[in-house]
Amino acid sequence: ENGSQDVLNAYDEQMWLDERVENIIDPWGNVEIEPIFQYPVMEKEFLFADSSQTPTQKEIAAALVLLKIRHRISTKGINDLCKLLKLMKMPNCPINFYRVKRLLLPNASASPSSLTTYICPVCCKASTSSHRCSDVKCTQHKGFRTSPLSYLRFPILQQLREILAHTHVLNFEQQKSVSNIDTMNDIYDAEAYQRIIKEEAGKNFLTLLMNVDGIQVAKSSNLSLWVFTFVINEIKRSERFTLKNVIVGGIASTISKPSRHQMQALLSPIVKELLVLEQGETFKVKCLNENSNVHLKIFLIASCCDKPAQSLVQGISEPIGAFGCGRCELEGKTVAIKPNSKKKIRVFPLVPDHQEQPRLRTSKTYDIFMNKFVKECFRNDTQLRDRLHGHISPCILRDLTYFDVGTSFLSDSLHNIYHGVVKPQRIYAIVNCYPLILIAV
Repeated sequence: ENGSQDVLNAYDEQMWLDERVENIIDPWGNVEIEPIFQYPVMEKEFLFADSSQTPTQKEIAAALVLLKIRHRISTKGINDLCKLLKLMKMPNCPINFYRVKRLLLPNASASPSSLTTYICPVCCKASTSSHRCSDVKCTQHKGFRTSPLSYLRFPILQQLREILAHTHVLNFEQQKSVSNIDTMNDIYDAEAYQRIIKEEAGKNFLTLLMNVDGIQVAKSSNLSLWVFTFVINEIKRSERFTLKNVIVGGIASTISKPSRHQMQALLSPIVKELLVLEQGETFKVKCLNENSNVHLKIFLIASCCDKPAQSLVQGISEPIGAFGCGRCELEGKTVAIKPNSKKKIRVFPLVPDHQEQPRLRTSKTYDIFMNKFVKECFRNDTQLRDRLHGHISPCILRDLTYFDVGTSFLSDSLHNIYHGVVKPQRIYAIVNCYPLILIAV
């Protein structure tokens, strides 16, 4: 929880400084930062002509902000400095950096509110209690025997409002007409984006790109954090992925890699909020004019994750297993890594042009397999995987209007390109077996 709070503080602090520091009214007039800190202070040199004047609380707050920017001091550093000044009985000293912000900007936005829930390891339902499952029918209702997933959720709407209120450049121009350009310069030129323009009939909208990724906290621990983040595609590319423009949808703490059903449980509240945002909300958009309130619909149109995370979100088999490709229904083959070796890996040979090509995954093919998933019975997970061409669990993102559970999962460069570069021996061994292949790792 302390780590999550530090992330919130960093996000709030960066956004506040970027948006407001240039507009702060300096109570000391036109005092330049560099000369103040560049030269030594003389014994009888004072900032004010009246040396007997005691600085007000707002003046001290402005000085602390200047010092913070000049030396890139953390929020905790400013908090400790305030404590030190208080211990030295400095009159009118703010108690912490939060008070500094309130003094200089009375209407400063607060950190995004959050809600902590716990995902049951058995039924995958969310509970507000960390001790037992809220479902009376669950075996964990009397008490968790296995530690639940701790899930910190952050509302997307509040973060959207803050970003749109301070962003200077939003690209709505490309939404005025359908593009017929053959070249693709940004996501706006994509076929899926052009389809939204047609469907929304000239109305302005925003689109989101989602990333889900997990990281092990320490090598000596199985504890990992899974972070759900979003960016707004209409923000210019140079600013799109900066910290101040990143939306955090949630952070989950797990003692092991979450299952596919647990991943769907983590995505469920995010999808529910996205469905509400698809209906539209009124936002104050700074880039249009000072008092512009615009009604915008918000659509999640794509997700870009590494292959292990994508298999969890998409609900398909592991990327090194049969039907592990997230783009098509190619089963793949297992081959020895070298002649007479017992160690094998799965490869996905490209099908020659004169043969039938593997079918691409789309929402339509997904719906066909999910009908089988509901109606038919399967002896084991292997039969389930083979009969449904890799689909192991439902994908809750199917509920969204413009998200295709096949084509909306983009290919990440890490596992599709660079992973082979740093493992040339594996590539060499496989190329000896097949002249042209696509590896899913």
